[in-house]
Amino acid sequence: MRGVNHPQEINKTLCSSFSLSSAFATIEKSSHLFNIVNVATAFSRLAKILSSTESSKRGGGAMETKKKMNDNNKNSEKKELNVKVLFALLKRCKNVLRANDKKQLEPRHLSTILWSIGKMRLVMVFAIEEDFETFGEELVHVLDAISNVVLEYYEAKRQFNAQEISNLFWASAKIYGDASAMKKKKKKKKKKLFEGVEDAIVRMQAPLQRMFAASKLNEWTTQGVSNVCWSLAKMLASETEGDGKKRMVWVVDDECDVRKSISDAVEMGCSGPPAKRFNAQEFANVAWAMAKFNEAPNDEDANGGREVLVNKMALELKELLISETVKGRFESRHVANTFLAFAKVNQCAEDPKFWFKLKTLTKSAVLKNMNAHELSMVMVGVSLVNESLGEVGGEDDEEKDEELAYEVCRFFTKAIASYTDDTNNKTDD
Repeated sequence: MRGVNHPQEINKTLCSSFSLSSAFATIEKSSHLFNIVNVATAFSRLAKILSSTESSKRGGGAMETKKKMNDNNKNSEKKELNVKVLFALLKRCKNVLRANDKKQLEPRHLSTILWSIGKMRLVMVFAIEEDFETFGEELVHVLDAISNVVLEYYEAKRQFNAQEISNLFWASAKIYGDASAMKKKKKKKKKKLFEGVEDAIVRMQAPLQRMFAASKLNEWTTQGVSNVCWSLAKMLASETEGDGKKRMVWVVDDECDVRKSISDAVEMGCSGPPAKRFNAQEFANVAWAMAKFNEAPNDEDANGGREVLVNKMALELKELLISETVKGRFESRHVANTFLAFAKVNQCAEDPKFWFKLKTLTKSAVLKNMNAHELSMVMVGVSLVNESLGEVGGEDDEEKDEELAYEVCRFFTKAIASYTDDTNNKTDD
C-alpha cells in the first residue's frame, strides 16, 4: 500500500494546493523525496498561485493600491515567497536534473520548470535576498542543469513540441532580461552570479532556434508564435542595451534560417483562417518585436536578411490590420506599442491606407483612456511619422497629421496635470 510520501500522493497534494502556504508546507515536508514530476508540479503550482494572487491584487484598480504595491514590492515578495523552502526546492531540482533519469525526465518538465522560474521572477527574488550568494548560486546551478539537458536532448534528437519550445523561449527571455537589468545595479562581486544566469540561458538559445525552425507550422498557435518573436526581440534588446560582452546570434546556416521561420510563422498568423489569426495582444507583441529586430546591430547580419525579415513582417501586419480581422479588442497599451513600432521602422508614409487605419485606431485610443506613458509613446511615434512624411511629401503631408499630434499633446498634458493634482492633494497617513 502506498504511503503518504509516495510520489503520486505527493503530486496529488501539490495539485490540490491553492495557497502559497499549503504548497510550501508540502515542499518543506517532502521535497527530499521529490522525483522530477513532483519538482515540476511544485514549481508550476507556486508560479500559478503567485500569479493568481498578483492578479487579484491588481484587480483593485485604484492608483493608491498600485502605489502601495510598488512601494512595498520587495518586502511583499520576500514575505510571500518562503526563500528557505524555495532554496530546498531548487537544491532538489538541481540533483534530480543532474541525475537525468531519461525514462522519467521529459521535455515538458524542463519547459515547466524554466517557465515557472521566469514567471516567479526568481532572479529578482535572489537579488533582494539577504543570503544573496547562497540562493543565487543554487539558482544558477538549476539553470545550468536545464541548459545541459536541453542541449543533450537536442543532440539526441529528442522531440520537443511547439508549446514546450514556446515556453522555453518565453522563460529564457524573462530570466535573461531580469539578469541583465539587475547586473547593472549590483556590485562587481554580485554581478558574477547574474552573468552565470545569462551564460546558462545563452547556451540553450541555438538549439531552441533550431528546434523552432525544424518544427511544423501547423503545430503552432498564434500565442506561441508571438512568444517566440517577443522572446528573441527581448534577448536582443537586453543584450544591445548592456555592455555588449555577449552578442545574441541568430542561427542562420544550411540547416536552419530562423529569420525565414519567423517570417513564415508571422505570415501564418496574419493570413491564415480568421479564427487562427493574431489577437490584439499578440499583434502588438509581434509589432514590438519587429521594431526591436530593426534596431539590432548591422554587424550581425551582413547579408541584409534582418532587413528583409522586418519588411516582410511589416507587410503582413499592415495587411492584417487593414483587413480588420485581428481577434479581440485593441487596448490602449496595444495601440501605443503598435503605433510606435511602425513609426520606428518607418513603414507609415509608404502606405496611406494603412496609415489612415493606424491613425484612426490610435486617435480612438487616445480619446478613451491612454495613460501618460502610453501617450508619451504615441508622441514619439507622431514625431517620427511626421519626419518621415515630410521627407516623402513635404509640408502638405505634415499638415494632414497635425490633428493627431494636437490630440495626443492635449491629452498628454491633461494626463500629466491630473497626475500632478493627485500627487499634490495626497495627505500623509
